[in-house]
Amino acid sequence: MATTILFDLTRLFHRVRRPNCSGIDRVLLEQAQHFHALDEVTFCAWSGHELRRVPPWLSNLLLDHLTHRWQSGRRRKRGQAAVPLRWLGTRKAMVNRALSRVCRPLEFERYVGQRWIYVNVSHQHIDRVARVKAMAPPESMRTVVMLHDIMPITHPQFHDDLLGKEFHVAIEQISSSVDLVLTNSQTTSEEIRKYCAQRGLRSPELQHILLGGPRREGTRPERPPERATFVCLGTLSERKNIALLGQVWSRLSAATASPPELHLVGSPAKGYVAPAVLVDLPHVVWHRSLRDQELRSLLTCATALLAPSQAEGFGLPVLEALAHWVPVIASDLPAHREVGGDVIEYAAHDDPSAWELLIDAYSAPGSTARAAQLDRIEAAKLPYWSEHCEFVLKSLREL
Repeated sequence: MATTILFDLTRLFHRVRRPNCSGIDRVLLEQAQHFHALDEVTFCAWSGHELRRVPPWLSNLLLDHLTHRWQSGRRRKRGQAAVPLRWLGTRKAMVNRALSRVCRPLEFERYVGQRWIYVNVSHQHIDRVARVKAMAPPESMRTVVMLHDIMPITHPQFHDDLLGKEFHVAIEQISSSVDLVLTNSQTTSEEIRKYCAQRGLRSPELQHILLGGPRREGTRPERPPERATFVCLGTLSERKNIALLGQVWSRLSAATASPPELHLVGSPAKGYVAPAVLVDLPHVVWHRSLRDQELRSLLTCATALLAPSQAEGFGLPVLEALAHWVPVIASDLPAHREVGGDVIEYAAHDDPSAWELLIDAYSAPGSTARAAQLDRIEAAKLPYWSEHCEFVLKSLREL
């Protein structure tokens, strides 16, 4: 029996005007790029409440556009391939109408004897998984979702109540309708199992597949940066613990006339107000958004990446930093330890003194602590996106 993998691209169609991507966007784009040339994969997207087949010319256009936009940040010139995506529009209703014009509905009843695997890695439209199963003939459809975290449930203090309710409903849907749940870490898998047990829900089949990163570029840098420079990457929010860095840089600025620079890269979360001390300090630089090339340039000049989060599902910036030979100081979380292992440095997320000591140690000229981590990075085997995607494909083929 022939099997077709239906890979859901809906989220990416609603991201065509975004100047940069989130972590989930990155995972979805990397997987879609890896799968797009496979005969067994058909791309699909939701237009309203209809699941539609995305024609190859459109999926190629979409992936090419987003790769170009998020890597370089430049818009295509008139006459170049991605210009036609302007007709998609920006609002949800506009995108739905555009897709309904060029994408035909999936008519499962026409394919007698066909086996289907619907794959959704976007954290969106999970409530429609049961509907997908009902669309196809009995026993012909398998469904797979990828959960990157369930933090609106496990850490509700960092999320609004509506999102928490949506996640509760999503997990109930997954428990009853999903055949396989992929996760990005053992931490996320364990949190899902624990939640299902507490709620008396059937625990779905879970398989954690660590995310990948870019292939390590070049060789170990011979010289440290001329000036101590630290980077913190991600949506600026209470969960990301930006306030801790405010405490640390306030102390460093009081202790020395030339403290290290801190670069904060990311847009503020809705309703988040940054600590006033970080706004006022002259040694703190804010970047609302950076494209891949710009971020790469900043990281290659960094003393270390700082990841002081209070909670994480994975910690993708850690992998990205290590791939660019940038040491990492991260909060001591299970998800960070899955990624960083014995390579990176850890400090408690609520101990600013420990962070100050590590930042001082890494800022020192000829820092032995930084050199030692570079030794560990050089010896480490880092996971790559191609490996991650092949593991995902293997799991789908075995379903």
